[in-house]
Amino acid sequence: NPGELITYIITLQNIGTNTAYNVTVIDTYPAGVTFVSSSIAPGSGDNTWYISSINPSSIYSIDITVAVDMAAVGDLVNFVEVIFENSIGIPQTPINDTCNTTIINPYMLIIKEGPANAVSGELINYWVNYTNIGTDTAFNVEIMDTYPIGVTFISSIPAPTISNNLWILGDLGSGASGSIQITVQIDVDTSGNITNLVQLDYENSVMALPTVFDTCNTTINPPRLPIRIDSNADFDEAHG
Repeated sequence: NPGELITYIITLQNIGTNTAYNVTVIDTYPAGVTFVSSSIAPGSGDNTWYISSINPSSIYSIDITVAVDMAAVGDLVNFVEVIFENSIGIPQTPINDTCNTTIINPYMLIIKEGPANAVSGELINYWVNYTNIGTDTAFNVEIMDTYPIGVTFISSIPAPTISNNLWILGDLGSGASGSIQITVQIDVDTSGNITNLVQLDYENSVMALPTVFDTCNTTINPPRLPIRIDSNADFDEAHG
């Protein structure tokens, strides 16, 4: 996940019959990670180690910890190369290896829907739709709805976890989605435009990720009063 610390392990083994001398290990970090530390301090910069010799059958390891950048995406390919000589100082064919790490991360979307127009005193429904379109589980998902002034909460499906506007959903795997239906009543003296705000908070396996928001705007019109007009004929007949 972005923000996570990961460890690369470089293991050198001399499978030959003679000692390897002047061994140099150069690790090329992929874009998207930052060096943090290593089990053996680098001899140069943060990615080069010098080993005087490695005897036959000996094993030499270096653990390197890096932090995955918050903007990292896709595949991170780490490349390591080892340069060494034989006992009489002749350079040998360098050896190398790679390690591939795929970055996964949740990404939550939230959409708020409701009527474009309503009448004061009317019951209306808001819909909150949420989806994890990322590649990993979203942890500790919570949705909070801020109702506008001029409406009164009536009910919701499912019911709120806390009070009348907070839903604690827990963990949502990649591709998981759901909806919340909220019924409110427009106060009789409400008019003009009202805006409903919903926000969703969540985390990856390391840290809290940015809150996502959406809004829904509704124009409130005054109620339409029924009007009856009697014809003259009806009036004359009724009154003789």
